[in-house]
Amino acid sequence: MNARNFATGGLLLIALFSSAPLYASDYSNMMAQKSANKSIGDAGIKKKLSSEFSRWSGVKYRFGGTTMKGIDCSARVQKIYHSSFFGKASSHLPRTTEQQIKQGVKTKREDLRAGDLVFFQLSPKQKHVGIYIGGKKFIHASTSEGVIISTLDNSYWSERLITARRLIA
Repeated sequence: MNARNFATGGLLLIALFSSAPLYASDYSNMMAQKSANKSIGDAGIKKKLSSEFSRWSGVKYRFGGTTMKGIDCSARVQKIYHSSFFGKASSHLPRTTEQQIKQGVKTKREDLRAGDLVFFQLSPKQKHVGIYIGGKKFIHASTSEGVIISTLDNSYWSERLITARRLIA
């Protein structure tokens, strides 16, 4: 088995053992993602995230919202991924925080890279998600300020960080 076949098989094994069903389109998306992300690198990821933030900065928060008229945290993350990494037609990243937190590979805070998802426990029943951009900062849809960049060093976020997930290989 050569290295390419091993990498492809590894992605297939991860997909097979995940809790979500694997469809041919998911496998194709994973392979396209892996190929595309190899070529863009960390600087490219940061550039794409910066561009997306510029487009959405200040858009107000609206629970269940998915448009420029109002958007919630999980829709904001989903739209960044779809437009930056998968293409607008992709449906690879689920819509809700509860579904998104099950994706990718768990990552330690000290190992965060641009593009990783960061999850916070705001209350016993409410989770929040943002997308890490580097330098201890993340993009998210704040209920009070809309789409903004915050820092993980802020005590509010630091105390509530529960996990991070890496979706970009």
